[in-house]
Amino acid sequence: MKTIIMFFAVLFVTAAGYAQVQTTATKSQSAAHRQGPKAKKYNYTCTMHPEVRRTKAGKCPKCKMKMVRIRPTKMPPVAPI
Repeated sequence: MKTIIMFFAVLFVTAAGYAQVQTTATKSQSAAHRQGPKAKKYNYTCTMHPEVRRTKAGKCPKCKMKMVRIRPTKMPPVAPI
């Protein structure tokens, strides 16, 4: 009887460990999938004032010109205004 109980205990621990590994792998794949579209997100800047950057289209607060779309990877880091 002890052998059967021990067998089921080992089986349960193994199954629980396997389920935990599968859940963690699925979550990390989902997180990587969610980050993919964010990498392609466009930012907007003014052609006359490149220091002005926004995440949405609109008009430049300084000159009221239309903001143009650019990729975030092409923008050098700047201090916040």
